[in-house]
Amino acid sequence: KSFPLKVEKSMDYDTVIADTCSAAKCRLVKLLETHPVKAQIVIGLSFYKMAGGEKDISEKVFRSVCEPLVMGDDLDEFFGRAKVYIKARIEEYERYGSGWLFDELKCSHLQVAKYTPLSGSGKVHIPRNIKKMKSVLNISSPDNKCFLYCLLAKLP
Repeated sequence: KSFPLKVEKSMDYDTVIADTCSAAKCRLVKLLETHPVKAQIVIGLSFYKMAGGEKDISEKVFRSVCEPLVMGDDLDEFFGRAKVYIKARIEEYERYGSGWLFDELKCSHLQVAKYTPLSGSGKVHIPRNIKKMKSVLNISSPDNKCFLYCLLAKLP
C-alpha cells in the first residue's frame, strides 16, 4: 500500500529527503502498532538541464531499500539508511546523467506491505529410518518453543 506524504517543496534535495522521512515516520509508527511491515521510501523528483538554450526536464523516481520492520525496531536507523541510500542515488544520477540538475519535488510516498516473520510451530514428521538413528530431536511443546527446547536438551 502506498501512502502519499505531504512534504513542502524545496530547492535542496537534502531537505526534501529529510522532510519525507519525518513525514513517513509518523505514519510508520502508527502502522507498526498493528502489524509488522516491509517499508520503503519513494521520492519523485524532476531535474533539468539547458540544451541549445532550452530547458529540458526529466522526472526520476528514487526508492530506498525495502526493509522489514517490527515494533521496537529503531526507526531512526531505518530512516538514516534510507536517506543515505536515496541521496547516493540522486548524486549518482546527477553525476552520470549528463548534466541533469535537481529542480523540484514531484511526489513522495511511504510504501508498505504486511510482513509476517517466520516462526516455529508444531511437530514435524520425521521418517522412520531417521528416527531409528536417534540423531534428531523432535520435541513437541504447546508453546511453540520446540527449537529452544531442542537446544536446551543438547546442553550438558
